[in-house]
Order: sequence, then C-alpha cells, then structure tokens
Amino acid sequence: MNTRADIIEEAKKEATSYFANVQQQYSEKQKLALTCRILSRYGHTYSDLLAGQVTARHKTRNNELHMWTQPFGMSLNEIKASDFLLLNRQLKVVSGDKIPNKANNFQSLACRA
Repeated sequence: MNTRADIIEEAKKEATSYFANVQQQYSEKQKLALTCRILSRYGHTYSDLLAGQVTARHKTRNNELHMWTQPFGMSLNEIKASDFLLLNRQLKVVSGDKIPNKANNFQSLACRA
C-alpha cells in the first residue's frame, strides 16, 4: 500500500506531466478542477473535505492577491471549474455563488507566503 507521501508525489508527477502539455489550453479554474480529479483518483474522498482543501493564488489586474478555492461540501471527484470561488484577502467571495470552506482561514495564510 502506498503511503500518503507516495500518493502525493505520484499526483504531483501526473499533474506536472499533464499540465506541461496543456498549459495554454485550460483556465486556472479548469486546472484546479483537473487537480481535484487527479487527487480523487489517488484516493482522496468526501471525508477529506476539510483536510484536502485545494487553493491557488490569483493576482487581479490591479495586482491584488486573491485565491481560488473549492466550496464547502463538495468532494474532489465531483467539483467542476464553475464551482470554484474567488476569495479576497478578507475571505469574502468575489466570484462564485457557493459557501467557502472553513479551512480557508489557514489557506489564506499559505497563499500569502
């Protein structure tokens, strides 16, 4: 059985290889949705919702730092690009119509680093 570290490393390799070929083809949100699907394929399930948060930094046109994140209550295998939320530094939803995951408090600190 693979360890968690092995699974993460395999997912990174698969994502890196895949995204190298499609860098210009997909939007940020589509890449995040694909990342969720890859993680799901490697065993992340509904029970990982709070510990398996997927986020990405996003700089706006006026250079403000926001982050894309998945909404609360969606498992990694069902999320679509249109489900992602854009949050500002105060964790307010700038784009999207779902409820943010409560794990975003920690994720916002990681995205600022």
